[in-house]
Amino acid sequence: MKLLACVLVAVFMFAGCSGVEISERDFVVIMGIDKGENGFKVTGGSALLTGEGGGEGKLNIKTSQGNSLVYMFEADDNKDALKSYYGQLKTVVIGEDIAKDEETFKETIEVLLKNNDINLKTIIVASNDEAEKIVNAVGQKDNEYGLFIWDFYKNIGKESDRTYKLTIKGMAEKQYGGYILPIVSLDGADIVFGGGYVMDGINFKGKLDEKHMKSAMIMDKKVKDAVLEEGDNALKIKNNRIKISLKHKDKNVLCSIDMFIKAELLTDEFDFSKAERQLKEDTEAMLTLVYKEMNVDLFSLSEGNNYDMDFDVAVFIDAE
Repeated sequence: MKLLACVLVAVFMFAGCSGVEISERDFVVIMGIDKGENGFKVTGGSALLTGEGGGEGKLNIKTSQGNSLVYMFEADDNKDALKSYYGQLKTVVIGEDIAKDEETFKETIEVLLKNNDINLKTIIVASNDEAEKIVNAVGQKDNEYGLFIWDFYKNIGKESDRTYKLTIKGMAEKQYGGYILPIVSLDGADIVFGGGYVMDGINFKGKLDEKHMKSAMIMDKKVKDAVLEEGDNALKIKNNRIKISLKHKDKNVLCSIDMFIKAELLTDEFDFSKAERQLKEDTEAMLTLVYKEMNVDLFSLSEGNNYDMDFDVAVFIDAE
């Protein structure tokens, strides 16, 4: 209940400073943004601070539609006489249709950046379907007022090879280059993480599956405590180092990448050679997909040039 206590403290502080009663505020903790019939559809999940409407941990879900996202924030306020407050917003879920459309994705990012209430550390993820479905699923979980996704990245995600955290600030810093927008999806009633959309600025370029995503995370050195499995055996990555060398020949470049992984054995046995070969194949396939098919310099390998790149990856795993 520590998270709930923090939310309540912030709520009281905000109400006291602004002179606005808590009962007149709608404290949005998760938001889903999709395309609507005439523009945008926004689904907000708000904390039920009074304990009404479903009990502790559930969310009050409401959806509004409008032809612009700026208007949606205003329309949301007018819908039920409660003024929405986004200072406690923890997660923004972008619908697949938004992520794949340059115009609506651009407007979405601009509005999120310009809203002074929204913390730039707010986590942003994409749905492989409608964001509304993710928000509704979160709202049905007993997870301290919809903070489930935020909790996942803060706690559970530290021991997962599916965790690729992106914040609004992080995305803004990469809006003129390549980055990965992590995907959240539904497996029945369960919320799962895995894969990502490859973006080049505001342009959708393609999708990475979970296998490609693991290689991308190792390339980006975001895999501390991630688990590598080989059959029934496993190890935990403690840190990794990447060494890159380029050999130029006209417009063609051979990019040699050495991956040095230090790990901790979680089982008595582990087939290192097989794991190294598999990771080599997966990484070469991921890089070929990103650089040749998607044409995105996701890891700053092409030095800003339009090279035709081939890849040769070597993997070295050293475990305690």
